[in-house]
Order: sequence, then C-alpha cells, then structure tokens
Amino acid sequence: MNTRDAVRLLAADGLCLAAALLAQQKKASPGYTDTAILPGQRWHVHDPNRPHPKAKTPGKVSGEPPSDAIVLFDGHDLSRWTQQGRGADRGKSVDAKWKVVDGYLECAPRTGDLLTRDKFGDVQLHIEWSAPSDVKGASQDRGNSGVLLC
Repeated sequence: MNTRDAVRLLAADGLCLAAALLAQQKKASPGYTDTAILPGQRWHVHDPNRPHPKAKTPGKVSGEPPSDAIVLFDGHDLSRWTQQGRGADRGKSVDAKWKVVDGYLECAPRTGDLLTRDKFGDVQLHIEWSAPSDVKGASQDRGNSGVLLC
C-alpha cells in the first residue's frame, strides 16, 4: 500500500467514525428543534428539550395501580362519576345511575354515558374491561360500546 492509498483509507475510516459519532448523538438526543412550535407552548413538535414526565412507580402486584394513578372506579361506588341529566335535569350534571354489582359497573337502561367528575388534559390511561366471550347479535346487543375520550 502506498502513502496515497493509506491516506484515502484513513480519510474513509475518519468519515465512517464521524458518521458513527453523529448517529450516536442523534440517538442520545432524539427530536427536532427546526419544527413548528406547538400552539400555546414554547416547545417545538418533537423538541428534545421539552420536559418529560417523571418515571412512576408501578403497582407492587399485577393489577395494582401505579403511584400516580387516579383510580376512577375501585369496584365499590361511582362517586368519581356523573351523568348528564335527562328530563327536568337536562343539561345538569347528576349522580351516576349505573349499577355496581360484584365489583364491576353495569349500565342501567336509558341512563346514558358516564362522565368523570374530574377534568383531565394529557393522560396515561389504563383501562380494564370485559367483553362477552361468545359475541352474538348486532350493534348494542354485542355487549360493549368501548371507551370514548372527549
């Protein structure tokens, strides 16, 4: 190998090393600062400097809520829930009319949707529910309407 070839090889190795270092920097700091500012905030979309939520402590056993959880239903009551009134109470918030049976809640006929009493913005949501194992029928007869986030 002559000197010129050695210099070319070193230059190529240097470029590979520089590319690897740049790739590591990008992995260490994902995000962009050249994107649009989020409305009403001072942070760019995907801004790596935007504050991140603190790590939470998971429950000690399976099914136990994490340290920061707001438990909306504990199997006992609907105190954290409300519904929109009907008839004379139309447009008012009223106590939830659903039933609590054996640790689960069950929709009572013609009562409408449940709404949380608390108002939330950004959330990390954990939901557990049961659906029929043998699905029959159509529309609402299938057993589960799911969860709506409004």
